[in-house]
Amino acid sequence: MSEQEVKTEDQAVQEESKAPAEQAAPVEETENPSMKDSSSEHVRPVQTKKKKKHHWVRWVVILAIIAALVAFFAVRSRQAQQALYTEDTVTKRDIQTYHSFTGTVEAINEQTIASEVTGVKIESVEVKKGDDVKAGDTIATLDTDSVEEQIKESEATLDKAKATAQDSIDQAKQQYDQLAENRSSGLNTTVQSAKQQLESAESQYNNLKYNIDNNLDSTLQQAQNGMNSAYTALLTAMNAYNNEVNLNNQQLSQQIMSAQQSVDQAYANVTSAQLSLSQAQQNRTHSEETFNENKNKASSSSSLSSLGGSYSDDTSSSTYDPTSYDQAVASAQNALNSAWQTYNNAVDSYKAAKIGEENSLTSLYDQMLQAQDSYLQAVDSYNATVNSLNQQLATYAKQVSDAQDSYNAAVNAVDQQLETYQSQIDSAKTNADQTTSELQLRDLKKSLGKYVITAPIDGTVTDLGIKAGEILGQSTTSPTIGTISDFSSVKVSVKIGEYDIQGCEVGSPVTVTIDALNDKAYDGTITYISRVATVENGVSYFESEVEFTPDSDVRSGMSCEVKLVTADEKDALSLSSKAIQTADDGTTYVQVYGDDGRTLINKDVTIGISDGTYTQILDGLSEGDKVYYINSATSLQDMMQQDEAVNDGGDTEGGQ
Repeated sequence: MSEQEVKTEDQAVQEESKAPAEQAAPVEETENPSMKDSSSEHVRPVQTKKKKKHHWVRWVVILAIIAALVAFFAVRSRQAQQALYTEDTVTKRDIQTYHSFTGTVEAINEQTIASEVTGVKIESVEVKKGDDVKAGDTIATLDTDSVEEQIKESEATLDKAKATAQDSIDQAKQQYDQLAENRSSGLNTTVQSAKQQLESAESQYNNLKYNIDNNLDSTLQQAQNGMNSAYTALLTAMNAYNNEVNLNNQQLSQQIMSAQQSVDQAYANVTSAQLSLSQAQQNRTHSEETFNENKNKASSSSSLSSLGGSYSDDTSSSTYDPTSYDQAVASAQNALNSAWQTYNNAVDSYKAAKIGEENSLTSLYDQMLQAQDSYLQAVDSYNATVNSLNQQLATYAKQVSDAQDSYNAAVNAVDQQLETYQSQIDSAKTNADQTTSELQLRDLKKSLGKYVITAPIDGTVTDLGIKAGEILGQSTTSPTIGTISDFSSVKVSVKIGEYDIQGCEVGSPVTVTIDALNDKAYDGTITYISRVATVENGVSYFESEVEFTPDSDVRSGMSCEVKLVTADEKDALSLSSKAIQTADDGTTYVQVYGDDGRTLINKDVTIGISDGTYTQILDGLSEGDKVYYINSATSLQDMMQQDEAVNDGGDTEGGQ
């Protein structure tokens, strides 16, 4: 082998050892056949040494190529995974959950502008649609000429009626006052005459009764003295007779003794009958006196009452019936007359019996009989005097009663006349009462206020259908002429489903978002939730209302969304809800790279609330951790194309 050939071989070995490790194909050894035919004596030692070095380099190159291939396919696999999976990082953020409802904005307080008057001309209209007004502001004015003319006529008629009625009242009151003054001052002749007669009768009655009660009447005293004298003579005769009987102790005949006993018994009967008659007369007299006194007291008190005094009539219900007392007196008188007749007969029998037996005893007995007769006659005379006085007293009492009745009648006549005058006064006042006319006039004046149509509430004129110069009521049959809406606070009517009602309460704060205002949000409050569900097509919901304070951008009729926050977590560890997966046993997990950095593994996590986009992580991950999930936008065809790209890329590289 020539020196040039050896050098060429050495250069080839050096170039082979310098080949890069990332070449896809191994380096092949080349030999020149002519070299094999040359003499080996000079060349073999050199050739053997070169071959050992060449094998070692070859293995190094092979290992380098294998490592390059592994790295290449690993990189290509990560690239495929990155194309298939989406990476997400555990981050702290605020998460809210809420119920969402939709509705339309409307005014809470909206009232119509109405007129109580129709058929009159509209003088002026002070506002236009869209104007803001306050309650009481004038909306329009109506023509008042006709009603003002009615007011003038009513006032004139009322003044004339009042004047006429006052004249009637004054005349009736003058008559009443004059009669009342005459009565109270004693100038009424009829009452005064009756009063004098009453006083005279009362004086006669009281004087006689006083004399009787105090034993001052001369006639009564004379009868009393005669009765006392007769009684004294009787006692004297009886004592003389008894003494003679005791002295003589003479036994009289049985006939005379029987006659004496009959006389004694008849005498006792006469005495008893006299006492009975006297008692009956006293009873009758006492009853008459009591009745007349009570009646006179009642009449006097009644008269005082009519003159302005006061009295209490406790005897108004008492009555007097003289018939029973007269019958008792008559019966007692008949009994006395019968007793006298019996006594006289007994005396006659005794006189007949004692004929031929005259002696001193019978003489004394005759004297005693005479004294008895005198005494009994004196008692009768006394009783007759008492009875006469009682009858006179009764007559006076009757005169008092009659006079009292006459006086009462006179007073009552004056009272009745006063009542007549008072009735005339009352009637005149009733006729003078112009309350109805005054009310009608007041209503007419008050109706002037109806001719100025005012705003019923604060708000904005959202509708107005009248013009100045029109006749109100001609163009419409409704008294409504416009509408005022109060936009200081508005409401949204929403429907809360039966599965969302839990946690929804009156007073709960909500957020109202209006679509037309680029989702501008307003704070609101639930103000009403129906207690009764409404069912439509098998679906139950509850009618509810939300109120909020609008700004000038808000308009009635705008569509809006109402959100009620049910949970609110601040700075919560969270992930995209797409990264959370659920196992068959209900546990949740995410996918992360394992320790080799190449393989995705499942990692259990505990989740909290979710707003649909992000889910709270309670346990299993830390802030900054990376998780991966299949991108839902990658289609099955994209995944297959990615796999083919990976495989094709590997084959091409290997073939270079």
